[in-house]
Amino acid sequence: MRSSEFDSRVVAYIPYLRGLAKKFERDILKREDLVQETLASILAKHDTFREDGGFVLWITFQMRAILSDARRKKNLIVEDPDGKYAAAVWVAPTQEDHVYAREVVQALPEISRSAIVMRGMGMMHREIGAMEGVSAQTIHMRIKSSQKAIEELR
Repeated sequence: MRSSEFDSRVVAYIPYLRGLAKKFERDILKREDLVQETLASILAKHDTFREDGGFVLWITFQMRAILSDARRKKNLIVEDPDGKYAAAVWVAPTQEDHVYAREVVQALPEISRSAIVMRGMGMMHREIGAMEGVSAQTIHMRIKSSQKAIEELR
């Protein structure tokens, strides 16, 4: 349950969020959508706020995470209504590919395996973190260290 103090604190920072959104979006409607999405995120994730951290930093991070997710999703979408592009770039993996992938994953540290596999399945850092019971930043660090380990195996 959120405290009324938290809610009033959020309301007091709405002008700050609007000013921050101005730095990221030129279109006034997109700006207001960003502020509203950020407010929804802040209220939904109120239990992740720690008093020893800064409130301004935390709400700024919430907005930046929303922007980051939106940009990532925008870059992932490729118009391919008839499937020709997908058919042209897709190559069926061989049995050797499967064996190699399994060996690479098994060579990773235990703590990083599930994170890199779930990320490979298309899950976002926040989703993986929620499943693992850690922060998205921790998942990000695990995935980065796994990627370095995989590069060293090549």
